[in-house]
Amino acid sequence: MAWIIFKKELIDILRDKRTILIMIILPIILIPGIIALITKVQIHQMEKANDKILNIAVIDNQNGNIILDSLNLRNDFNIITGLKNSEIENFIQLDSIDLGIIIDSTFDSNIYLTNTGLINILFKSTEDLNIANKKITGIINYFSDQISSKRMINLNIDPTLFHPIKVEEQDIATNQEKIGKSIGGLLPYFFIIFCYMGSMYPAIDLGAGEKERGTLETLLSSSANRQSILIGKLGVVILSGLLSAFVSMIGLGGMLHFYSEMIPPELFNIIFEMITLKNMALIFLLLIPLNIFVGSLLLSISIFSKSFKEAQSLANPFMIVLIIPVYLGMMPGIELSITTAFIPILNITLATKELLAGTLSNYFLLIVIISQVIIAIGALTFCKAWFNREETLFRST
Repeated sequence: MAWIIFKKELIDILRDKRTILIMIILPIILIPGIIALITKVQIHQMEKANDKILNIAVIDNQNGNIILDSLNLRNDFNIITGLKNSEIENFIQLDSIDLGIIIDSTFDSNIYLTNTGLINILFKSTEDLNIANKKITGIINYFSDQISSKRMINLNIDPTLFHPIKVEEQDIATNQEKIGKSIGGLLPYFFIIFCYMGSMYPAIDLGAGEKERGTLETLLSSSANRQSILIGKLGVVILSGLLSAFVSMIGLGGMLHFYSEMIPPELFNIIFEMITLKNMALIFLLLIPLNIFVGSLLLSISIFSKSFKEAQSLANPFMIVLIIPVYLGMMPGIELSITTAFIPILNITLATKELLAGTLSNYFLLIVIISQVIIAIGALTFCKAWFNREETLFRST
């Protein structure tokens, strides 16, 4: 009887074009589209910022000619003079100029007397990826190093005297680890969201929707018992969420194939090695108990609701509960441990990061799976008890 109910509900769901759109069309289009759009915008903005001719306002106070000569030789700088100190800040706020340089009136004398010369730089860090400040700071640091070297030579001082310790850094993290930790938290975000979206509309339709249509009473009066009815409905909800997640994985693979020219070859090879069939299968395995948990709670909400609209208003805030742990998992410093391995949803994000980085141990993988299974069983138990309550099923009356 549960199989019959499952087939009946699945056919009803597949007739709904909105459900097909959310389960299949959106996941396979949105993931490649979003990632490609973000990548293109970032590349365009960086190129635009680097190629932009920067308007630099300079107040030299008749000092710092060596720096000014260097700035005038640059093709990417448009030097503006004749402004007052108060005007520079206003022009920067109005985006008329990109950066202001004020050289102190005692700059040359301080440099000559082996003192410290003062240069004040005014800029907005929110503009053009802070390119203007980085370029100017690089030029000033170059001249600062030159002046320091000349001073030490004039004083017959060995430059190494001021560098008693030499530090040689060696990063032992592989490229796969660095890339996996950086993008590993982003993939569960898409997969979990599409799991939720794929489950939500079928769950609402099979509960509150049937109440509105008046077909729930007919189904309850049939020869199928409530447990069979619940298993059939829940099976469709869970299948819809998993199908949506699976299609989103296909969309990810399509994005890597069609937009490979946007990714540097060495980076593409590393990503291709991470997004293996085995890794995707393990991620999908982690999503199964999570989808059971989400589907059970969504169906419980739907059963409780009097109407389709009420079910939507109750189910939508539930997405925030899912997003917060995923977001926390993407933050640096939060790692997979005994504690975080038992926190629902967060453990999936952290496990995915470790999996793609190639550092996930079987011990932590087992803990994450067990914790996910526990919450899935708890949600199933609650949904069964909720569905058996007369005051819940017939709350609309």
